[in-house]
Amino acid sequence: MGIRGKPMSIQRHITNLIVLPGLLSLLLIAACTNEGSMPTRPSVGAISPWSKIYPEISCQNLTKVWGLDADDMWISSNYGYFLHYDGQSFKEVPSDNNYQVLQFEGSATHDVYALTSGRLFHWDGDAWATLYAHGISNPIMCLMPTGDLYLGGSITTNEGQRAILQHYNGSRWSACELPYASASNVDHLWQPGPGRPLLASLDDSLYRLIDGEWADADFQNWPISIERTDGNLAVARRWMFEDRMVLHFDDSGLPYEKCEDVYLGECPSRIVDSRVPLFKEGSTLRGVFDCEVQTVNSQLFEINDLTMPVRPGPNGPAIFAVGLKGKILRGVWNTSGLLQWNNMNDGMTMPASPQVEGDADRLFTYSRKDLIIQDGEGWHSEPSLSNIRWIQPLSDDRLAIAEDNVITIRQQDGTRHSLTESPDYVSPIWTDGEHALGVKSYQHQELWSLDSGLWTIRDSIPQNVHQISTQDGITVFGRQYSDVGYKLLTHDGEDWSVVPLPSDLVLESWVQGEKSGMILASFRHPDDYYDQRTYTFHHDAWTKVADTSTGLDHRFVQELEPGHFLVLGWDHLIDMSSEGWQMIAERSEDWPSDISSCWAHPDQGIICTDYRGNIHRTDYPTR
Repeated sequence: MGIRGKPMSIQRHITNLIVLPGLLSLLLIAACTNEGSMPTRPSVGAISPWSKIYPEISCQNLTKVWGLDADDMWISSNYGYFLHYDGQSFKEVPSDNNYQVLQFEGSATHDVYALTSGRLFHWDGDAWATLYAHGISNPIMCLMPTGDLYLGGSITTNEGQRAILQHYNGSRWSACELPYASASNVDHLWQPGPGRPLLASLDDSLYRLIDGEWADADFQNWPISIERTDGNLAVARRWMFEDRMVLHFDDSGLPYEKCEDVYLGECPSRIVDSRVPLFKEGSTLRGVFDCEVQTVNSQLFEINDLTMPVRPGPNGPAIFAVGLKGKILRGVWNTSGLLQWNNMNDGMTMPASPQVEGDADRLFTYSRKDLIIQDGEGWHSEPSLSNIRWIQPLSDDRLAIAEDNVITIRQQDGTRHSLTESPDYVSPIWTDGEHALGVKSYQHQELWSLDSGLWTIRDSIPQNVHQISTQDGITVFGRQYSDVGYKLLTHDGEDWSVVPLPSDLVLESWVQGEKSGMILASFRHPDDYYDQRTYTFHHDAWTKVADTSTGLDHRFVQELEPGHFLVLGWDHLIDMSSEGWQMIAERSEDWPSDISSCWAHPDQGIICTDYRGNIHRTDYPTR
């Protein structure tokens, strides 16, 4: 069907909302507009402190584990969180680190180092602090029993990439001379054991630091690349060979093969520990016992790192493993010579998605294939068959869960049933629990609807129309690019129409109220980016509500009551309606950083998620 140029009547069959934001529009079309009341000096109210309500510890993707003892373990995540385990429980330890920890080293409970791609941190028993902003690529460190610390890697110079090695004596840093000046990178740096020399692997060559002088540590005159090390054990690759070999080191730091012809395949990812020669390759854990490679465990899925404490406990050397979804395992040896793994983290630690929904009594979010719920029983999860794409509250305390091409309806008691699966390339965007609407974007765009259990094409979508959204499954909005900019289109169930915009303004963004169907839109003057306006669109008319704009985004706008919006900006919280707007709170030091979305309810407060999968809360502000 074609596009009509006349205004249309927006139907008000109100149900629920899936909101997608509009973008820039350069369309200058006259429209019916009204001037609302616009306070020029909005007041600022009080807001209570923010608190993180989920998860208890932030460990969505754990990447590194290390410890001196089984009751003194450090764990880090891909976002730089530090977790400490004291033998009884885990505690999140604050720091200003935002990067993945590459390596831990330490000599005592109050003397631990953590190396990232840009900084070296030190733990003094009370707090993590930046010791050195190093600027080294591919950094690696080695802590000697004397307390001396060596830091190596590479830097970029005018002559290209060059290896670098620095020494820290506890009070100052100094540069170290390298075995040869043209080296491009310090690949590995370690000490095979107490009293043994420092070893450095540079560009397929191995060297020992003895009394301040470098000496060769070649292996049978073969160029070797050291890939993994721990204690007196190393995984090495000989030049022109793919299989990895196991090397040991004697007291003088020279390598040797304890077992000839023992090879580990092409890609062992790490050495777990040199005292018990264990190697992880993919999801399989193998050990070298009596000069034979034997499988210890074969189903270690989603594990990023494994380690043994520096000092074994009274019950022998336990192994700690960390990985995705906050997985923390502890392995102990059983009588069959296999590792028995126990889950140490039974709490809810899955990262929350950017979408939070709920009511006065419940909160819903999701993490990949798991629905996460907070209710009278606290936080808990329910598995789904496929990845969850979005969730939508329905009437009668039901919840719609979009899983790939299937919408599942969850009843209040937790039981579920699925609607008819949508055709290939049709993505559902809305449902009321019985009917549904979807968009097909393969080859050419189409609107599809589900009625009486059957998916059918409702209409084609005009070319260059994007950001399709609907509030009731009947009236559909979208933006279309044209030679003069973006147009705002709507489909009333039969045809597409152009929505006239306020004159002499450029549309930037818009959201649609989940209760009223009202559109809240942000505009600017075409010649002045900072000359902005905010309008509502209701009953075919635009009404100006503010001579300012916050850059509306559906993730940060919540319609609390029909026509009454709560808008979270970068540094303020705004109460907005057709009667005007009021700033009710300004950003404070405890505001969550990197907010990805917000949801609000007078009884639940303001709930915001961040890009790390945490959920934060503050009380609903008073005007």
